[in-house]
Amino acid sequence: MIFNNKKLFFLGLFLCLGLLNTLKAQDDVVLYIDSAGVTVDPMDPTLYTVPLKVENFTGVAGLDLTIVSTNMNGIILDVQNPGNIPANGLTVNLLSSTSFTAVFLDFSGAGITLDDGTIFFNIIMQIEGDLGDCFPLAFEFLEVVKADNPGEAAPSLSLGGQVCLALEANISGTILAPTIDLIDLDSTIIKLTSTDSTYVDTCDMNGAYDVAVALDATYTVMPMGRADETTRAELLSGINVADLVVIIRHLLGLEPFSNPYQFLAADVNMDNEVSIEDLFLIQSYILGKIEIYPSGMYWRYVDATYVFPNPSQPFDNPIPASVEVPNLTGGVTSVNFIGVRLGDVDFSGY
Repeated sequence: MIFNNKKLFFLGLFLCLGLLNTLKAQDDVVLYIDSAGVTVDPMDPTLYTVPLKVENFTGVAGLDLTIVSTNMNGIILDVQNPGNIPANGLTVNLLSSTSFTAVFLDFSGAGITLDDGTIFFNIIMQIEGDLGDCFPLAFEFLEVVKADNPGEAAPSLSLGGQVCLALEANISGTILAPTIDLIDLDSTIIKLTSTDSTYVDTCDMNGAYDVAVALDATYTVMPMGRADETTRAELLSGINVADLVVIIRHLLGLEPFSNPYQFLAADVNMDNEVSIEDLFLIQSYILGKIEIYPSGMYWRYVDATYVFPNPSQPFDNPIPASVEVPNLTGGVTSVNFIGVRLGDVDFSGY
């Protein structure tokens, strides 16, 4: 269903742009609602920013227009100048919750010129409805005056558009190493699962991921190891005899671990304790006697917001390896994780 709606949306956008090219004369000043450029406030999924853009906008000294929302559930809250025109040049009056009029004047008298596709102003709307519902915005009036002919209205064309309730939103975050300088872990594979769908992404060079997923679902976000570790040398990075010495000194009480993530790195069989068995497993891994730990994992991940109640006893409480994003209605950011390489107790491989 989502795929079909998206196809229809882009088909409509293509036809709209084709209509724009067909209708406008060479010298027409064009103002149009950019339906494809609509954005949703990640903190409030009912707030939409709708850009009004221009084409062939040359030497314009003034204009006035009226725009109406033809669906009563699409409420116009504000009109904002993004800074592409002089701050004092735009005056707006909200006639009602569904209409406004605007006047632009270039007080230099010379007229202004904007590149094609420049945002003239943004319409801020509050929209509530079902996913896929669309809310048209229509021009009721447009008059443009150019500086080189102030006595007459210039040829112009206005094209309305529509705001459709988002079918997708993004979940994003970063994967970091448990070191003091919080090094980014690039190429980490991220899996997002819901009842009906699974999405997989790979973190970029900054350890960041950003996945567009369907709305109105609950997602479990979980890192799944690193995509670029395909050779023994890559899998052994940072795991060496120094880690064995650190574990021995911890077990003997000579130099206990100072970081809760050291416990997680040393617990390679993932039985929630650090023991001599873990020591021998890491030794066997270094020697090549085993290719993977009994847990079947090379990495362990922890929700970055998790605070260990007792850092010297990190296994006393369940450690969250995933994050649940419930009932997604808009974009969610900073779903971050700490990644721990199993066996790299001194964090030398990051």
